[in-house]
Amino acid sequence: MNQYIDSILNSFQTNLNGYPTSVATDTSRTEVVDLSIGEIQLEQPDWLKELILASVKEAPLGYVDSLGLKSLRSAYASYLFKQGYSIDEEQILIASGAKEALWMAFLASLDRGDTIVLPKPGWTPYYMWAQALARAEEAPHCNGTP
Repeated sequence: MNQYIDSILNSFQTNLNGYPTSVATDTSRTEVVDLSIGEIQLEQPDWLKELILASVKEAPLGYVDSLGLKSLRSAYASYLFKQGYSIDEEQILIASGAKEALWMAFLASLDRGDTIVLPKPGWTPYYMWAQALARAEEAPHCNGTP
């Protein structure tokens, strides 16, 4: 396996030891919405359920192009063109979620030895990714003022 990939995977294994599994301390509080794993906890409106069912019946299920649906990339390129940007649909990548998109952005933009400044507190995977791919520097706390 590629040495670079090996070093990334080894870094993850090392850094997983401090990865929090839960920050909830009072699970009896019903007004708290857990956003940690992207699990929908709220009742969905009927119109949304019907739309989802209709799309499953009409759309083919299975894998699509790894860049994302061509029709979606084309529609997004058209939208960007209307906003004054000329981007070819082949330059557009549709990610399956925010974590995947952020991870790809880190991979595409960071080189070994680069320094990245991250807010703290912040989203834990940022720190793991930065430690695996670059050198993380903690932004000093400034009470909301620059």
